Amino acid sequence: MEDTDFPLLDETGCVQRVAGIAKDVTERKASAARLEVLVHELQHRSRNLLGVITSVASKTVGEGGSVEDFQNRLKALNRAQGLLS
Repeated sequence: MEDTDFPLLDETGCVQRVAGIAKDVTERKASAARLEVLVHELQHRSRNLLGVITSVASKTVGEGGSVEDFQNRLKALNRAQGLLS
């Protein structure tokens, strides 16, 4: 629950009562939790993909490959990612 309390004043400005509004935030909290899981998953997958790209670049350079070789390997990785997703 999320609540907001406020005083109810009389004509002289003295507090007579305290009123409030309560709101159920269960769904908002559940949505925020789901979003947090998705963000963590995206970060994990992005780091893994960058690791693969780094490895592809190192292998290409280690074999004396050209920029075209690197691009071809990235295109192959792109196709594989497309199939996986």
